[in-house]
Amino acid sequence: MRRAKHASAVAVLLDAPLQLQTDASPTVDLVAQICLPRGCSTGTALTQTFINAARQGQQDHLRLRLNDAQTLDLGLSLGGFGLAYETP
Repeated sequence: MRRAKHASAVAVLLDAPLQLQTDASPTVDLVAQICLPRGCSTGTALTQTFINAARQGQQDHLRLRLNDAQTLDLGLSLGGFGLAYETP
């Protein structure tokens, strides 16, 4: 099972989960385990349901909660996701 990895912005609250959603499917909470200068890594296992939704979806939505109580919503294209996921 693959783990979700997402780069995150500076000043993201790590006690609040990142939220990931594919199109209109249910939101997945991603809890950051470690953050390094290049980004943060989560230990959240992606379910087959989520992977299938990403293969068929158009866009992922990643929501970050910033330290000033605001949220940052990022849209991520899923073009080529299936090929990238299957390529080692």
